[in-house]
Amino acid sequence: DWLLLSASSRMLEAWPDFALACEGPNTEAKPFLLDELGVDFFLRIQLKSRKVIWFTDPISGVVFHSAAKSTSAQGGRMQPG
Repeated sequence: DWLLLSASSRMLEAWPDFALACEGPNTEAKPFLLDELGVDFFLRIQLKSRKVIWFTDPISGVVFHSAAKSTSAQGGRMQPG
């Protein structure tokens, strides 16, 4: 839930009906730009479903997806799609 400032109480209050969505093709051929999602997207958002998010690394231009797993013993989760 989002916490928004209430005008009446001047406190942060939960607003369960408030939501934001980022729509796009979301495919390997047409991934999101990380700027569209927000550079902190994977830190802010806990993906509660098995939905895969395709995105382009802004530095390398390589396309990745959120469900990728490392194939090496030392690597992290994020591997190219």
